[in-house]
Formats: sequence, structure tokens, C-alpha cells
Amino acid sequence: GTQGGSYNLRSGTLTVGGSIVEGLTPGVQNAAVNNAEVLVNTEEPGNANALLVSGMIEVQRFSIGEENGAGTFGNPITHTVDAPISTSADMVIGMGTLGGPSYAHGEVFADGTGGAIQADQLILGSEGDTNAVDPESPNGGSSGSLTLSNDQVLNVTGGRFSIGGESQEDYGTSGAFTMGGTSAVTVGGGNTEVGRGGAGVFTMNGGTFTQLTNNLVLGQSGTGAGTAADPSSGVVVLGDADGTSRLIVGDAGNGGLNSDLNMNEGFASFTQTGSDSFLIIERRFNMNSGSSNSSSYSLTDGSLTVGEDFDVRGGNGQDTITISGGAT
Repeated sequence: GTQGGSYNLRSGTLTVGGSIVEGLTPGVQNAAVNNAEVLVNTEEPGNANALLVSGMIEVQRFSIGEENGAGTFGNPITHTVDAPISTSADMVIGMGTLGGPSYAHGEVFADGTGGAIQADQLILGSEGDTNAVDPESPNGGSSGSLTLSNDQVLNVTGGRFSIGGESQEDYGTSGAFTMGGTSAVTVGGGNTEVGRGGAGVFTMNGGTFTQLTNNLVLGQSGTGAGTAADPSSGVVVLGDADGTSRLIVGDAGNGGLNSDLNMNEGFASFTQTGSDSFLIIERRFNMNSGSSNSSSYSLTDGSLTVGEDFDVRGGNGQDTITISGGAT
């Protein structure tokens, strides 16, 4: 049948000699199985993985740190990828629960040895709450981080890649994404949003990040949960500490120029440095969208290519562009 279920690992260690599969056949996901999810909310002392899988993880939904009070900002639920991961819906790292004080913290490390990660939608930090009580968290709410190194591959195939808030009301959350080495990321369906509702940081030290369609957005929400005091913030740092870095927004070969880098209503900052760092934007680089919050772009070395326009779209905030050093 198509009846699925949820497996929530709250204590101990689960070791799987084969695969965790949505459906009957490894390698062939059955999207009709609903709901099929694995949640990891525990960590054994001295062991970065409470879940150990020899084969692959193919489920509808996979999460690390998704339960009110799971982990802390300084000691999150941790998972090191040791098997290929494929989700037909969400992969979530750090997600609290609705309806009251809510926070959870998760982190994932992937260095290529465990295989590729593929998710329809990827969320780092979700469900902030004005009543969240975690004093260690910068925003008081949930946090999620993902670090890719060496030759790790990540594909987000259908929905958004959200770093710091799943919704524009997730203003208590924080998310961090770091990639380096020769890692490769492709986002093929929705936007990549750094600071959708909370605080997001995207650090690129090497590898290739390709936003095939839609946009790369920094600081999506200017009003948080309806108050100007709680804007989102999106920060991108593009460098070449691990080697050549290429951040590509758009695919000119898809028949039209339709992808932008947008700094929207929240705070937004993009810093680019390193002679082997390349920012390539298919269509427009848009700063600010009429809000009172500031946006900035700094290029001290490396290369910036914009297919059409570099726009400052107005608003009361201070927009700053700095180009210096060996930048081209």
C-alpha cells in the first residue's frame, strides 16, 4: 500500500546495514507513500552520528534537530553524512514546533565520502517564535547549519533553498551554509533565500554554486512578523580560501534571461574577495526594494559579471557599492 509513517530517533543509536527507503525498491522512490519521514533528535556522547546507514536514505522527508528543545545553539543535534540522501519533499536542519516557545538546533557535515544529497526543498533554521527561550541562540529561535567540503554534491530540485527561515515570519531563526573545496551545488526549482525571515549567512570558500532558475535573494523580509523592528538579514561572503569559487545566478542556455540577484526589504550584505572568486549574474543585480534597511556590495578582488542592469531600487536605506583592489 501507500501508508507510510514517521521514525523519530530520540535516544540511542540506529544502525542500518542496508537502506532506508520510501517504497519497496532502493533507487526507485515511491512518491505515493505518505508520509515517509526520518527525524534525528538525539546524539550519543562522543559520536557525531546517532543514525548510521550503510546503503542510502531515500524518504519523503529527512530532518536533523526537529523537536522543541532538541539541541542547543552551542550543542546542536549533529549528523555527518555517511550515505547518499534523497528526499522527495523536504530536508530540514533545525526546526522547532509551532504554538508556543519553540526552538531546535541541528547541524550537518558532508565531505563527499557519504555520497550526494538531493532534496526537493532544503531548509536551514525554521519556526522562530517571539516567546522562544533559548538564551544561547542569537535570535532566540531555531538554528540550522550545513557544511560541504571536498567534492560533496548537493542538488535542490524543486523548491526553495532557505537559509534562515522557511517563511517570512520565521524571524527568530538563524541559518548558516558553508561550502568549500570542489563541492558543487545546483538549485533547480525555487529561489535560494539567505535570510528569508530570520538571519542567514552563506559562506563560499571554493567550488561551484549554480542557481539554474529563479533568483538568489538576500534579506527577503523587511518586517519580520509584522514589525519593522524585526527585519530579516542576509549575508553572503564569497572568497577563494579553498580554491576557485564560482557563484552563478541563472542559466543563459535555458532560452531566456530570467534570473537575478535581489537584495530585498531586509538587511543585505555581499562581500567578494580573492582573485579566484567569480560572481556571474544572468540578468540583474538589484539592491534594496524600497525599504529603510541597508544593503551593500563590496568587491575587493575577483570578478563580477552582470548580464543586464545593476539597479539601486530606492527606499530610505543606505545602499553601498565598493569596488577596489584587483577587481574586474
